Amino acid sequence: MRTRQTISEPICFEGIGIHSGKPAKITLTPRCSGGIRFIKDNVEIPADYRFADASLRSISLIKDNLHIMVVEHLLAALWICQISDLLIDVQGEEIPALDGSAMPFVEKIHQTTRKELGKVWERESVMHPIRVTRDESEIIYFPDSSESLIATVILSYPEPGIDDEVETLNLYSPDLSTELAPARTFAFCSWIEQLKQRQLIQGGSLNNAVVFDEQGKLLNEQGFRMGRECSRHKLLDLIGDMMLYPRRLTGRIISYKPGHALDLKFLRILAKETGNE
Repeated sequence: MRTRQTISEPICFEGIGIHSGKPAKITLTPRCSGGIRFIKDNVEIPADYRFADASLRSISLIKDNLHIMVVEHLLAALWICQISDLLIDVQGEEIPALDGSAMPFVEKIHQTTRKELGKVWERESVMHPIRVTRDESEIIYFPDSSESLIATVILSYPEPGIDDEVETLNLYSPDLSTELAPARTFAFCSWIEQLKQRQLIQGGSLNNAVVFDEQGKLLNEQGFRMGRECSRHKLLDLIGDMMLYPRRLTGRIISYKPGHALDLKFLRILAKETGNE
């Protein structure tokens, strides 16, 4: 059973936004209640699926016409570090991309003392399986009485470079700092022009993404950081998206052709099924 925690002192991160290409800075500040909240221009936005949007190939939080883009890797780091309550001050349009993974966030959070808040991180009760589809993608959830959340992702792309990767992990494993956090976001060269025309990935580079050329060759000279890095990054995205739900889920998830929009649809249906809308 997980207890709610915060950090003991402020932590800052600076870099560029992967979509805007502009400078981005965030400051994480301890908070003893209220969950994870972002603040920008004096407007607080909770890390909650009801304020989330996935139309830009990432998770944005939106309130009062204020947008904070690409929150998922930071939220994944908070999941890994078991941080439940925090205020995140945002300067810029999005969260710094850093190296395209959650590892820089995790390493710095691990360097500070964490403070237990004396409260249990509430667990969700689900009585029956849930199946959610979106285009060719699908999530199936099976509840059980364990303390684990076992997730399987199945990748399938028409572009060469990634075989039909399958990865399964316990998303409450104490080893996620090494099993998931280093996995970087990825892209195919065939995507890049279209994304840039949409004013996305303006700050993307081989320093913050794994990139495959048209023949499926990996362009990063240092290669992969780990086996099945792409499918592990999809699991990283999943836990970042799961941080948008107020309760901790246990059971089994199978996600075919995973993505942020599918995850958000699942969270909304989960909330409806459990009366937590």
